[in-house]
Amino acid sequence: MRVFTDTLCKVSLDKELTGADFRVLNVILCGMEFGNKYSQPQTAIAQLLGTSQRNVASSIKKLIAKKLIKVVDNIGRQNIYMVNPALAFKDFSDNLGMLEEEWLNYLEA
Repeated sequence: MRVFTDTLCKVSLDKELTGADFRVLNVILCGMEFGNKYSQPQTAIAQLLGTSQRNVASSIKKLIAKKLIKVVDNIGRQNIYMVNPALAFKDFSDNLGMLEEEWLNYLEA
């Protein structure tokens, strides 16, 4: 996985994000699959962090609003998230342009 420190530094200075939000983001980054996807349920994040699913949902809502992650699919009631490739990238380097283009299309929609 490649993390882009300039984006990470900007995110770290965002006063609207709390420590809990960063902990959720870190769990998502650590569990990110190829293609920048994360598919674990919020309850799994909550259990890992020792917090409630409601708190995780609140943090995820903020991370989506800040355009750090987005919902790309769902399985039943479970969302599949994609991490902004300007923040971190986990795929073959040839695919970075494709992921960035997909992300930019999301931002324009």
